[in-house]
Amino acid sequence: RNAFTSREYSESKLQNDVVDELKAAGLVLDEEVLLESWYLIDALVEFSDGRKVAVEVDGPSHFIDMRPTGSTILKHMQVAR
Repeated sequence: RNAFTSREYSESKLQNDVVDELKAAGLVLDEEVLLESWYLIDALVEFSDGRKVAVEVDGPSHFIDMRPTGSTILKHMQVAR
């Protein structure tokens, strides 16, 4: 479980830029949200109708030869549930 929830994360400039743009667009969001699945996501956007959308900003460290790493694929599959 600790591998998924480590609080020793490092927000990237890309992540900060994406979050700033979402906020500038008027969206309401929480950053670094721990889901029931024990995954920490970059942002959770909540719309006025109650819908929630997870935002995960995947920079270069999430890819090898332009393909997502195994851990990135697993996280996307688990978070999409």
